[in-house]
Amino acid sequence: PYTVVPTIIEGPMVNDLHPTGCTLSFETSTEVAATIAVDGKTISSPSGRHHEVAINSLTPNSTYTYSIAVGDRTTHRHFRTAAAEGSRRPFTFAFASANRATTGGGERDFGGINYQTTRTIMAQAVHDSAVFMHVQGDITNGANPSDDGHALEYANFKRALDPFWSRIPVYVGFG
Repeated sequence: PYTVVPTIIEGPMVNDLHPTGCTLSFETSTEVAATIAVDGKTISSPSGRHHEVAINSLTPNSTYTYSIAVGDRTTHRHFRTAAAEGSRRPFTFAFASANRATTGGGERDFGGINYQTTRTIMAQAVHDSAVFMHVQGDITNGANPSDDGHALEYANFKRALDPFWSRIPVYVGFG
């Protein structure tokens, strides 16, 4: 018989980045426990579909490879911790605004967002070694009259950033 294999269906996403760690969040296809390994430490996340795991006691301004094991599958990614508090070392960040859908069809209007532009900006941010991305206002077109429709537009926004959010955090401001 057919069996759903547990896998990550959203994320992982680097959130709450600080000099000595971050929070990794992700969603799984089924309720399952997960194991996160980073810097020789293993952290367990209890069985569930939504996982948020705090990673702490790391060195500021350092790159770490992490792995997430869900069922028989393991995903490997990396992130860089923030600079130490008070650091005067220069850094790069990315800014985007008005990511809502536009005319032109295809990826320019993918469920309420401009998937093509959103993904391109985030790819460039990672390429340029940005330490975070800030997105301000109009991330979806907001024209959907239902709550579920709005939730789908926000999910599409996250999908556009998904391959890159596992490396740098994204901070969203609504406007």
